[in-house]
Amino acid sequence: MVVKVNMLKELKENFPEKFKKWFKIATITLIVVFSFVLGIEYQIKYQEYTNKTTKIINNSDVNIAIDKNENLILINKNGRCDIYKDSIGYQITEMYARKIELKNKK
Repeated sequence: MVVKVNMLKELKENFPEKFKKWFKIATITLIVVFSFVLGIEYQIKYQEYTNKTTKIINNSDVNIAIDKNENLILINKNGRCDIYKDSIGYQITEMYARKIELKNKK
């Protein structure tokens, strides 16, 4: 009985130190695991982003329109619309206009 009481006293005295030790180990482990998972997720998203292919569309396949907010709208023959913000719209419209101008000069 005396041994049990002594063990309980030691346990009560050493519990905060042991708890801090294990809590620190658990926290560090969680941070490492979280960082590892986050790194893998980032790598997957990066691979998806960089592996996108560029699609070339002929001028005859697309109609161009500009809405009241000066956004560029590309309308495919199948009815699919792609809307671009005004700054991108200006650049694409300028490129398209240069192609038409070069085509008319020939």
